[in-house]
Amino acid sequence: MTTNMNEYPEVKLNRAVIYARVSTKDQSENGYGLKYQIADCKAYAALNKMEVVEVIKDDISGVTRLEERNGGLRLLKMVNERAFDHLIVWRLDRLARPPKTESSRILTTIEQFARGGVIVHDCDSGENDPTQLAGGLLAFIKSYQAGEERETIKRRTLNGKRERVKTGQWVGMFPPYGYDKVGERKNARLVINQVEARIVRRIFEHFVGANDRKKMSINAIAIMLNEEGVPVPGKKRRMNAKGKWKISGIREYILKNPRYIGKIKSVGTILEIPELAIIDKELFDLAQKQLQINKKRHHERRPKLIYLMSARFLCHCGKAMVGGTSSVTNANNEKVYYPYYRCTNRYGPSGGDCDQLNLKKEDIDDLVWAWLKELLKNEESLDEGLDELEKAAGEQLEPKKQSLETVESLIVKMEGKIAKLVNAFAEMEDPIVAKAIQEQIKWAVDQKESLINEKEGLKTEIENIDVSPQMRKTVKEIAKKIRKRLPGASMKDKQNLLDMIGLEGRLVHLENGELAIRLSCVFDSRIFCIEEQESWHCCRNTCELGRRSSRRGMGFAPPPA
Repeated sequence: MTTNMNEYPEVKLNRAVIYARVSTKDQSENGYGLKYQIADCKAYAALNKMEVVEVIKDDISGVTRLEERNGGLRLLKMVNERAFDHLIVWRLDRLARPPKTESSRILTTIEQFARGGVIVHDCDSGENDPTQLAGGLLAFIKSYQAGEERETIKRRTLNGKRERVKTGQWVGMFPPYGYDKVGERKNARLVINQVEARIVRRIFEHFVGANDRKKMSINAIAIMLNEEGVPVPGKKRRMNAKGKWKISGIREYILKNPRYIGKIKSVGTILEIPELAIIDKELFDLAQKQLQINKKRHHERRPKLIYLMSARFLCHCGKAMVGGTSSVTNANNEKVYYPYYRCTNRYGPSGGDCDQLNLKKEDIDDLVWAWLKELLKNEESLDEGLDELEKAAGEQLEPKKQSLETVESLIVKMEGKIAKLVNAFAEMEDPIVAKAIQEQIKWAVDQKESLINEKEGLKTEIENIDVSPQMRKTVKEIAKKIRKRLPGASMKDKQNLLDMIGLEGRLVHLENGELAIRLSCVFDSRIFCIEEQESWHCCRNTCELGRRSSRRGMGFAPPPA
């Protein structure tokens, strides 16, 4: 690689870091998960005789700036420490997928790494040369076009499958419960499996009490089927000897599914095939009506709970922690509810990747409220909080200031490039070459505009993060008003107060392996440990917020009735 020695450090070693990123949309729509990306990047490193010293992963949207991602921040820290020489990504859009108004951000990112002595590589295009100003963009375009080509192939394949579905063919690998697949490939179609169809009819009839069947709840139906040893639905149901019928499976995949009245869904297309109907529409409609009645009763019985940390609480895996309840029936035949917070990445139809157990709602909510009251009760504790916030802001500001410096440098370069192109265009007599130069001028002007937008965005972010004397004064005035509302606040009042101060929480694992929660707002940012057998305590100061048992907080399950 040719480098400008006056601007970029010379790269001599072969230490490489792999950076992989996915978002939920990436995984669901495109199918390139972290393992796939990392495997390709490792193969690229081996081919180019690079030593992989670390693999960094992020699960976040590409629109988010690199310095605002957990993995991205780690990456930038390693650049400043000169800890590696080559950065390998699967495609350049893993580093940045900015909005159209800031399309230059990929150039900024490559330039920033080059200044730290790091060469950026992507598996599609190879090495990206920062001395060629358009090199990063051209590589990005090439990568983007390759992705578009893959998407075009996928769309064509999908359209072909949809056309086959419309002719009555089955394009799935495994047939749904109640049906068998006959024929292969383009000749595949569904036929009713009479044994399973009888189970489907029984479920519907028991649920609504039709055809002289005893009316039963979904739970009672599941128990009955399990006791009879009826094989469960699923891809491997004929081999799944230990599988159990569950309430959610019966409700979602059978009782709510219109396929059993002949409306077959495949590849996003619903096709009406009357000969595949297992039950009639009247029975299906009765079941839907009963499901609505059950839902209404469920909500009427369930207590109306307000979760203080609703929509502001993340798990250490990056997914949301949401409210939920468990219930048991006590000796008086009354349901007792136990509310908790759970990670959305732990549960689901196919399980999740997170191992975080549920946390008691009262432990989390009481901790948050106790911390807020402690923080706001006097000026001294508020000043301490603002000092901590200023320190944390300083850590966030440095990478953003570096990005701003890089953007300003690129704007100057782009202005010089535009001037040279304009002079070349004025002197060019060949119309074909003149047209090519004109296109380059248009591209350079667009990039300059994008860089200016990026510059303004960074300046705004820096202003919002910086804890200035004026901001301190404003915060103290707000705190004084909030302090008056603390005594006797209802749960709704508390939630509104948390909205006012922008409170957010996130579970973290400390270096010693302890589970903790990081709470941050406009006043302060603190980390509180969660001790499995004893109490909550603040990790950054010695103040006690009360000793609460969290014996079930680490993995909440209701006690026996």
